[in-house]
Amino acid sequence: MVFEVTIQHVFKFSWLYVTRTHLTKYPTEKEEMVMKMDTVEENMGKHRRKDSDGVQYKRRIAVCRNILPAIFKRIPVLNEESILLEEECWYNAESEIMKVKSRNLTWQDYANAWEESEFMRCPNNPSWTLFDQRGGIELKYSGVIARMVEMFVHSYVKSNSWKAVHVMEKLLEERAEVINTK
Repeated sequence: MVFEVTIQHVFKFSWLYVTRTHLTKYPTEKEEMVMKMDTVEENMGKHRRKDSDGVQYKRRIAVCRNILPAIFKRIPVLNEESILLEEECWYNAESEIMKVKSRNLTWQDYANAWEESEFMRCPNNPSWTLFDQRGGIELKYSGVIARMVEMFVHSYVKSNSWKAVHVMEKLLEERAEVINTK
């Protein structure tokens, strides 16, 4: 089975501020699922070379809590303490577009989970940032257990996508307050 979730949101902050916040938001106590974020490849920063088209790249591995309910963890393959996700970012300051792709590394033999996000200058207000995201999961097996896992993950992903937007909003507001008080 395959399902997709799509969301769109406008952050009332500049593209540069929103993308920098995205790249530095984890780990945070506001989002307990992501325990650790490690950069494994990067060509971003002042002293890094850009591609010929001005695009900078970053690849990170997120160590996340296994959010599956205990009933699913009775199945040995699903009883992982943590799961790994890979995130790749393509950052173009000249065109003010950042693309982010994420996918699961844990359980690849059983499911493909993915997200594709784009941060760009909002067409209606260039001082704001438009965020588009779509994601989904494809289970490679069928049956009652697979269907139950799919139903749980579908509802979790849908609610967690909006939770991530709210966490981002809170971080943007808090960091803006700190900047404005200096």
